[in-house]
Amino acid sequence: MRGDSQGFSLMELLVAMAVLGLAVLAVIRLGAANLVTAGRTETALLGDIVAENAIVEALGSPQPPALGRRVESVINGATRWQVQRLVERTGDPRIIRISVIVRDGDGEPAGSLTAFRGLR
Repeated sequence: MRGDSQGFSLMELLVAMAVLGLAVLAVIRLGAANLVTAGRTETALLGDIVAENAIVEALGSPQPPALGRRVESVINGATRWQVQRLVERTGDPRIIRISVIVRDGDGEPAGSLTAFRGLR
């Protein structure tokens, strides 16, 4: 700004607008990254809930689940999930391991959980 005039020169105004534009672009990129992260977090949280539901079902049934692998599709939270349950023996013949892996609609891993169940 010159000493004998009042206001800003055109150059000063252009520089200020450029700096403001860069700041706005940075905030927009930050917001977009935040939305992506929130979406991933929601998918992981729902995937863990689906895995927990599958484990509770396996632990709560009167009979232990059959040994081997079972894949099924479930709908939870308006999303179709692929639930893979693997039941296998452990070193103790009285205990089985139940592992659940959940994948989202795109086939990406979204959650997993492992539990142990005693046999009668």
